[in-house]
Amino acid sequence: MDPAVHRQPSTKRGTPPPIELGARSWIAADVFVGPGVCIGEGAVVGARSAVFRDVEPWTVVGGNPARFLKRRELQSGKGVRLDASADPVARG
Repeated sequence: MDPAVHRQPSTKRGTPPPIELGARSWIAADVFVGPGVCIGEGAVVGARSAVFRDVEPWTVVGGNPARFLKRRELQSGKGVRLDASADPVARG
């Protein structure tokens, strides 16, 4: 047997890194999220997307591979824009 083969790293895989989901993030149906990917707070991932990289907070992504579509902005009932810190869900 070739001695170089013994110096190669093992092909055994350990536990994959966890997927992190931020508060108020939405993951639609049939989405693939790769190991170790972080979905930021308030982010939205569109249906049937494949996410291989971290998703920034308060963004909307979609596609295969998932790409930035737009910033997510919350609206109050009167049409006034709210920032993430003024989110009524966050205040409880």
